[in-house]
Amino acid sequence: MSGMIAITALCLMGLLTLSTFGLWFMIWRSSIRQADDLKKLRAAAADAAGASRGAAAATRKSADALMSAERAYLFLDEDVDVDLAADAAQPSGNEASSEKPNCVIKFTFVNRGRTPAILESIGMGVLPGLEPPARLEAAMLTLHASVPVGSVISANSRYERRLGCPFRLDQAARKQLEQRERRLYFLGRIVYKDVFGNGHETGFGLEFEPGTRSFMRVLSDQLNYYT
Repeated sequence: MSGMIAITALCLMGLLTLSTFGLWFMIWRSSIRQADDLKKLRAAAADAAGASRGAAAATRKSADALMSAERAYLFLDEDVDVDLAADAAQPSGNEASSEKPNCVIKFTFVNRGRTPAILESIGMGVLPGLEPPARLEAAMLTLHASVPVGSVISANSRYERRLGCPFRLDQAARKQLEQRERRLYFLGRIVYKDVFGNGHETGFGLEFEPGTRSFMRVLSDQLNYYT
């Protein structure tokens, strides 16, 4: 009788052990599945976040492209002429005449963009020298066009101006220019905003060409640029 009880007890203990192991195994498998599901959820969330960032980047890129295509682009027109019609041989005793510029630069700003440009400032300078400056400096741009802040240049429109040289070109100076013993440079910087509120800047640097009585663009990215 005692043997049967012992066998029964052993069977019950075996069943309990198997049940415990089975329960532990099921819990382990469940935790593994949960971990896998959590990894999948994290991967899906990462993919969704990546897609969201990609969509946001694409939206920003599209908006930037639209603004770039629609913004104003303000430049100095290629045709910059010089009026040397005034007589350089003025009587030296006439101080008013000797101080009056006898050289007038005729130039045009043009907006090649699709929306208006809102002017903030235009600084210019006319400099003699043998070589063009390396870059634009504020001290060079002492001449300012009579353009009120906030003036608007519409899309595809032109804004013509005239500027007298800040010094007289006498006969000797003109001869030096003709023989290229002396150079004359027309420099400037235009600061403006587009309709999106973004600020921009255009720089220009030109050299007087005696053969055509006009200014030609200097090959310099430090002088001729736009932002």
